[in-house]
Amino acid sequence: MVETVVLAQAAAEGWIHRAYHLADVEPQGAGGWVARWQAAPRAIGGLGSRNLNAETVETLRWLSTWRNYLVHDDARARERLRTNGIDAGSEAAYLTADMAEEVIARIDDAFTDVGACIGWRTLAGLHSAYLWRSHDEG
Repeated sequence: MVETVVLAQAAAEGWIHRAYHLADVEPQGAGGWVARWQAAPRAIGGLGSRNLNAETVETLRWLSTWRNYLVHDDARARERLRTNGIDAGSEAAYLTADMAEEVIARIDDAFTDVGACIGWRTLAGLHSAYLWRSHDEG
C-alpha cells in the first residue's frame, strides 16, 4: 500500500514536470506539483482550455496528503490528515488493499482528465497500464 501511494504521487509529479518541459512552457508561481497540474490546461493548452475536473484536483490533494504523511510523518503532514477526517492513531486502518485499488483508480481518472486537456500537446495522459509495468514489459 505504501508503495502504491508513493509511486502514484511520484508518477503524477514527474509527469507534470515533463509535460511542461515538452510544451516548452515555464511553470508560473509557487504551489508545487498540484498547482502545476491545476495551471497546466491554460498554461499549456491556452486560455480556451477547460479546467481540470474538481475530482482530479481533490485526488491530487488527497494523494499528496497521504504521501507526505507516509514519507515525512511530520506535524504538518499529520495535521493535513486530521483536516481530512483521519483521526490520530487510525491511519493504519486506512492503509489497505482497498485503498491501493482506490489510489490506482483515482490516479487513472486524473491522468485521463489531464490527458484530455493537454495530452496531445505534450505526452499522452498515463493510465495504470503504463504506470505499473515492469521495465522489461513491452
